[in-house]
Amino acid sequence: MTWGALGDFVFEANAGPFEEDVAWDIAYAEHARIGRKATLQLTGLGLQSATWKIRLHHQTHPDIAAALQQLKDMAEQGGPQELTFGSQPDTGAWAGHFVIEGIKIADIARAPGGRIHSAEVELKLKEWVEREGLIVTENPKPPPAVRPAGQQKPKIAADSAYSKDK
Repeated sequence: MTWGALGDFVFEANAGPFEEDVAWDIAYAEHARIGRKATLQLTGLGLQSATWKIRLHHQTHPDIAAALQQLKDMAEQGGPQELTFGSQPDTGAWAGHFVIEGIKIADIARAPGGRIHSAEVELKLKEWVEREGLIVTENPKPPPAVRPAGQQKPKIAADSAYSKDK
């Protein structure tokens, strides 16, 4: 029975995370005030992060070395992976896109021939948001000191207080 999937990597129910930590960051800017306490201003929501500890076992993943290599390849490609929970990726609960920020392998048990029998894997995941999912505001009128690229600096009149000729 499938517990969930991260991209093409499927977690079986008995190999799903035995430890799962999830965090959301909320970003605030602190504004100092003279003679009073500083104030905070909400600047936006941070990205969700998760840390999973999973056990890969030869009964759920016959070739654990290949499963570990698959996770490593996904991390090194650096692209977002769809995260779903449930029996099938197309019918499960969709959690969003995540990237693998880190992989830590511990508690490796090997069979007598050296083949990996089981391993504990810690995955650090970070939410990925497409540009379309971001709210980007654009100032329609830039401040006077900002000129479009290629626009020349205004010339100073000869009778100006800033003229070097005086």
